[in-house]
Amino acid sequence: QLYLSFVPIDVVERYQAFLENTYSLSSTQIFYNCSIPWFGEFCQYTFNSTLTFENIVIALDLAQSRRYPFQNGSCYTFLKCDRGPAPSCLDWREICDGKIDCLDGGNDELGCEELITHECKDDEFRYSNGFCIPKQFWNDNARYLDCMDRSDELYAQLFANGDLSGSCDSIQVYDCEETGCQNERLLACGTGAC
Repeated sequence: QLYLSFVPIDVVERYQAFLENTYSLSSTQIFYNCSIPWFGEFCQYTFNSTLTFENIVIALDLAQSRRYPFQNGSCYTFLKCDRGPAPSCLDWREICDGKIDCLDGGNDELGCEELITHECKDDEFRYSNGFCIPKQFWNDNARYLDCMDRSDELYAQLFANGDLSGSCDSIQVYDCEETGCQNERLLACGTGAC
């Protein structure tokens, strides 16, 4: 309950230790019960904003990407691949995605059949690239994808065709860095966007 009230973690830990009888609280200790939007040990901090923490992180990512624009993407350099004229390169998400991207022999799809013939355990879900994830992660939240191709979430296409993939070229979040293009008509641009 203290944690949900934005109490500093060290105070929460001291109180937990007190409850477990491993720490004695002195009568001189004062606890400040901060009200939103104030936080900190003495309720001395606040954001000069009405944004949620998640929106603050997104805004900071957006500001960062404008300050340091995307330059070289995520070129996978450990596989010989002619992707075409510069600056085209093989993105790591394009390896074993079912599409030949290397113009010099399809090296990006070599050996991928081993992934497909690999059997998932009974408590695992196989996504379209052949990898397995625990079934508990299947369809657990369309906003938080567990498979690179977004196939683990029933409603993930809403994000793939909407806000998520469209914003990947301007923000740097895990959602963008760890997803690839499922639609065969779309190409990865190196940012998680298609």
